[in-house]
Amino acid sequence: MAFEEEHWLQLSGLQHFAFCRRQWALIHIEDQWAENYRTVDGHLMHERVHDQTFRESRGNCLTVRGLAIHSAELGISGQCNAVEFHRDTNGVPLRGREGVGLDSYVGFLHRDRPGRTSLALDLMEELRPCMADRLVLTLINNRQVKAADFQYMESGAALLTDSGRKTFLKQWQEKKKETLTHPYLGEKLPWGMIPYIQALLLARYLRGDLDAYPPFLWK
Repeated sequence: MAFEEEHWLQLSGLQHFAFCRRQWALIHIEDQWAENYRTVDGHLMHERVHDQTFRESRGNCLTVRGLAIHSAELGISGQCNAVEFHRDTNGVPLRGREGVGLDSYVGFLHRDRPGRTSLALDLMEELRPCMADRLVLTLINNRQVKAADFQYMESGAALLTDSGRKTFLKQWQEKKKETLTHPYLGEKLPWGMIPYIQALLLARYLRGDLDAYPPFLWK
């Protein structure tokens, strides 16, 4: 059984509930929690552990901060202050970083900035027309996403409503399950694996295993 996203609980809320139920009620139900100098000072110190740009490698250990996590099955979401990944022969690859040996924060086309996954953005450029743009146009042409699925801001920006976002994410998950024959490898793969496969090919090219990087060309 999976919980709907609007029913997910925040991990911080669970911590508040375990520490003091009255504090939890003031924050999450009555919205009347008043900060004082002690809690403000604590929040300022706590911000350091939510630095999502922090990456530290020491030997076989990779430490990251501010790692966003969620579980539809448990119905929770939040951020982990610090998470350690230890290299192990029985472990799983960290896709986009340890999985192919590339650092997603060091790119070619996008300028490196704190917090910007430049290499991931570089790889997405060639996949934008066939994965992102095609899905958006299909949803609009098939009237699966309509004008009522947007809310309009004073600045002129248009944002998806909760129902519109749910429709889009559902269709995106279905799209990732569809299969295609990779134009370079000649193998059948789900669309959701294409970014990872292209990262692998890029890593092979940078290591000298390939004479040139094979871009993903799809009609």
